[in-house]
Amino acid sequence: MRNGFGVLRIAALVVCLCVLGASCRASVNDGRAADETHKSPGTAAERDTDTALQNPGVAPPPAAQTPAPTLAVAPTPAALAATSIPTAAPSPTATSTPAVTPTATPTVAPTHVPMPTPSPTPLVPVPRPGLADQVISPSSRVPIAAFRVVDDRLESFGVADALVDEGERIWARFVAIVPPERRQSVTVLFLWDNLRGGASVIRHWNLDEWQLSVDRAVTAEALDELLLHEFAHMLTLNLDEMSVVADTAACATVMVGSACAHSDSVIAAFHDRFWSEEVRALTAFLSTYEQRRQYFESNDTDFVTAYALTNVAEDLAESFVRFVVDDLPPPQVSPLDTVVMRKVRFLATRSGLIELRHDMRQNLGLGT
Repeated sequence: MRNGFGVLRIAALVVCLCVLGASCRASVNDGRAADETHKSPGTAAERDTDTALQNPGVAPPPAAQTPAPTLAVAPTPAALAATSIPTAAPSPTATSTPAVTPTATPTVAPTHVPMPTPSPTPLVPVPRPGLADQVISPSSRVPIAAFRVVDDRLESFGVADALVDEGERIWARFVAIVPPERRQSVTVLFLWDNLRGGASVIRHWNLDEWQLSVDRAVTAEALDELLLHEFAHMLTLNLDEMSVVADTAACATVMVGSACAHSDSVIAAFHDRFWSEEVRALTAFLSTYEQRRQYFESNDTDFVTAYALTNVAEDLAESFVRFVVDDLPPPQVSPLDTVVMRKVRFLATRSGLIELRHDMRQNLGLGT
């Protein structure tokens, strides 16, 4: 999630709550996982939501999943085992540690559209900057409005007109940016008033359905990149990219929540190339958002934002935003290339992503 939003413990997963520290991010760490991502919009250099994914061996904290997800932000190195991800404004990150228990998706009654409730088993939460160093109890976090997504339209029951307008504004932008075939997995939109301008995504147990949460206070300027970050979690942490496993030790790639990345997945390749043991040790040491921010201020060539230091899932989501929004680096590899340039160039080599970038840039009015 980004602020004014990244894993899978497979409770109810983004990618990237996008809060100042919560939004669309999951916790990823050599076999550890978080299930909700949050992200909050921040400065141009630092934004995102989704529950934060943690480095191998560490579990990040955003929204814990019980009746409602629990968000924890900036987990400590020892806590990078099970986490989720949020998004926030400056670029802090929040994570959740939900309990993985299958959950059913809200159903529509024949007489009216029932109001959805946060999934008790988010798999990939993604927080964004903003919720750093604090944990929000699920019991104190209740969405102010819930909408079911039916045929690309929002349906609600008993929601005030003003909140309906807010939901329509956010959903219309998501629909405008994300191609139709890429947004069919989003089944619920939640509006919140305490995500600090951030956002988050939560994936259901079956990995095919996602809940998108956005703070009603998110600004128009921050919304696009916030949604891009959360979408990146949906794109890279879905059923085509990962499989739920009972034995995390058997995962030969990287664990996100309770799911293991496929060997040919984008996140597995990204992890192998850019998340060495040294990087994982560094990010585990930088256990709070403030520590990550200070490190980033003196070294901004390896990570897109301070929030990207949260874990591999958040790093991937933040890099995806720059891949879509910014000009691509020259295709020729140079000794002067920064790690950030190599990450963006890496995404340009993945099958189908250049075409997706082209479509999304057109939708954003950025040309080709």
